[in-house]
Amino acid sequence: MRHHPWTLPILLTALLLGGALLAACGDGGGDERDEVRRTVQDFVSALDERDEDRLYELLPNESQQQVSKEEIAADFPTLEGIRFRLQRINDEDITLNDARDQAQVNATVTVEVDDVEQDIPTAFLLRKEDGRWRLVPGEEPQQPQDGGAQPTPAEGAATPAG
Repeated sequence: MRHHPWTLPILLTALLLGGALLAACGDGGGDERDEVRRTVQDFVSALDERDEDRLYELLPNESQQQVSKEEIAADFPTLEGIRFRLQRINDEDITLNDARDQAQVNATVTVEVDDVEQDIPTAFLLRKEDGRWRLVPGEEPQQPQDGGAQPTPAEGAATPAG
């Protein structure tokens, strides 16, 4: 089977180890924040459970056209023995940009390999599409139009567990 660049290792690199993604500043209501939070939680849960159907559904339409569920599942053996757990996401960890239907979530993912845990600060970029939030692998967010300050995840900093 031919593997496309959007297979699981690329998704993991883009989503979990992507580093300093910058989101445009914005303001949004609690309902949007809850939906964004649930989307990130669902992604980490689907990754931990090796659920290619859920992972596929969390990708934007454009990415779904470039990769199949079978290609995602074909890479699961590379995750043998690795567990993923998301620490709590607070409202202040979520930045919404309603004008661009984008959101950034600064969270900490705990990765466990052979009973050794490591917390990885992670910036998830999401885009609203067809009324649902979806994770955008490897895409740089747009810069703010107003030239305002932008939040950045602190390198090596961990979000407090809760």
